[in-house]
Amino acid sequence: MDTERQDWARGYAALRRYTEREHHARVPYGHREAPGPHHLGQWVAEQRRAYRAEQLDGKRAEQLEQLGMVWDTTDAAFQENLAAARVYYEQHCSPPRNWRSSPASGWSGRRRRGRSAVTTRAEPLGRDGSGTPRLGTPPQSARTRARSCAGPGARWGALAY
Repeated sequence: MDTERQDWARGYAALRRYTEREHHARVPYGHREAPGPHHLGQWVAEQRRAYRAEQLDGKRAEQLEQLGMVWDTTDAAFQENLAAARVYYEQHCSPPRNWRSSPASGWSGRRRRGRSAVTTRAEPLGRDGSGTPRLGTPPQSARTRARSCAGPGARWGALAY
């Protein structure tokens, strides 16, 4: 077995142990998994990079997906927060503003801020040069996320277009 295949097999085995223990495959970048310690967070980030660049073998991508691999963590976090905000809206008939018991309050407030929250140029995921939270890149992803905020009865300010 060549070194690349061995490295991949070790990373996959480490991710499998992690998902069995943690019940998800969202490994923090700095996470190390014993034995070794294996730099699992970096390995997972490299698999995501290879997937986006269409350099990850289809069989390997399927194996990772079976473990619950999230290819776009920014979009997954967006969708989770949007779902939590919608549940809150259904219960309280307004989007969360000072919903202090959940991180969704800050998230929803950032989504309500003007059209500038939708990027129109490529920039680092989630942030622009000013440090203002954004809906992400590429711009079509930001527009898709903005449209998902706009649903029946949603009053999210400039994003509901």
